[in-house]
Amino acid sequence: MGAYSAIPLDASSNGAESVTAISAVPDSAAGESTSIATGSAAADPDGTGTGESVPPYATAPRERTPATALTRGLGWLFFVGGLVGAVLGIAGLHVEITVAGLILACTAGLILLKLRSDSVVREPDF
Repeated sequence: MGAYSAIPLDASSNGAESVTAISAVPDSAAGESTSIATGSAAADPDGTGTGESVPPYATAPRERTPATALTRGLGWLFFVGGLVGAVLGIAGLHVEITVAGLILACTAGLILLKLRSDSVVREPDF
């Protein structure tokens, strides 16, 4: 964890990070609706704080096809090209080049994020 981590370290877990999970399940008949449970990261196999493991089909990556590899490669090319164009525009004090480079880099970055979120197989609907 970084120097500004909001998650405290648990002294009893021998250096493992402490995981805090908040659940909305009632704790008692008195109607408490929120509870905070703390456990060590070693007892949490999937890192979600629930203590349950994730089914393999929910996180298995899809096959990489040549079209996917080409799309990602072009996305990274446009992203880096936009950043380079923005830096050159700033260095040359050209506002239009800077703005065009930033628009290109932001658009390519959003497309790369979309491709990344689509690369994980979703849980099938039963």
